[in-house]
Amino acid sequence: MVYVCDSCRFVFERTGETDACPDCGKPDIREASEAERDEYRKGRADFGKGGHGGAKG
Repeated sequence: MVYVCDSCRFVFERTGETDACPDCGKPDIREASEAERDEYRKGRADFGKGGHGGAKG
């Protein structure tokens, strides 16, 4: 399941429920909307293809 922290806007995936954001530790998390899930998965796919914004060369 993909979650979003409403405090720090961190998007993360967990297999099961979670009660706090792994980035900031606050409990202000919710299940991601369909659009947020799509964006998260697109970013994960781009990262796997080397599209993570790192400099090359």
